[in-house]
Amino acid sequence: MSWIYSRLARHIPSDRPIYGVQIRNLSKPDVLPDSMEDMAADYVDVIRKVQPTGPYNLLGWSMGGLVAYAMATHLQDIGEEIRTLTLLDSYPAEFLPPGWDASGTVASLMDTMRREGHWASELSESHFRGIVDAYFNNIRLTKDFTPGRFDGDVLLFTSNNSEKISPLQAWKPRIRGELKIFKSDCEHGEMLDPVPAETIASVLTAELSRSAEPPLAAAKTNGHNQIAGRGQNNGNGQDHRETDHTHQPEFESKTPSASTDSPTARLVTASDLHEPNSEPKE
Repeated sequence: MSWIYSRLARHIPSDRPIYGVQIRNLSKPDVLPDSMEDMAADYVDVIRKVQPTGPYNLLGWSMGGLVAYAMATHLQDIGEEIRTLTLLDSYPAEFLPPGWDASGTVASLMDTMRREGHWASELSESHFRGIVDAYFNNIRLTKDFTPGRFDGDVLLFTSNNSEKISPLQAWKPRIRGELKIFKSDCEHGEMLDPVPAETIASVLTAELSRSAEPPLAAAKTNGHNQIAGRGQNNGNGQDHRETDHTHQPEFESKTPSASTDSPTARLVTASDLHEPNSEPKE
């Protein structure tokens, strides 16, 4: 549900609104995309009804980050500019730990949510089944998706659950720009809880303040994995250098809440990173 992004909106200036794009399956149960690229193209059509031209800012959480990434490359392919692309603990399927796609039946999932008092347990079984269908479809889309080349910088927020994932190996070969990695002191499912969301929003605000821009757009992929996006109107002066580091001193100095002294998120450098997946995959 795209409402989860409201936790970012509380800490981002009101002149930069956030737009949530909801997966169509929740209102039209039989509508499921065939590929990540199809979902991204559909979402792009939606956000262009709000903001016809770029520059755009896009953000996604979990599988939603992959959709945001696919949206970004799609928009660049049609000549639009992406000012910022932010991924919240999002990685291509080949870098995810074993068992990431494990799930139970609809009945068992509903029983678990009822026991835990989850709000989704109040939904009708048919409505809940639509969410679960979207979830399983998104697993398939994630497995089939190969991210293309993105021409620009990427902000990546990592969680405590991603310590065995190499963010540099996962994303650096795919981007023509700088990969800025922020370590969030939270679990994957807590990325948009109030405290982490406030810190993430402060980093985003600092990044957006580097130049003027219009609205923020956010999108959602299913009951758990989210995507968000937003728009911006600065010039075309992006840095397309190929770099082997993630640290940008001038950016860190403008983002005190994301410094190494922050208990919630800190900007890390390549030398800080433990690369558990340094060997090429078979």
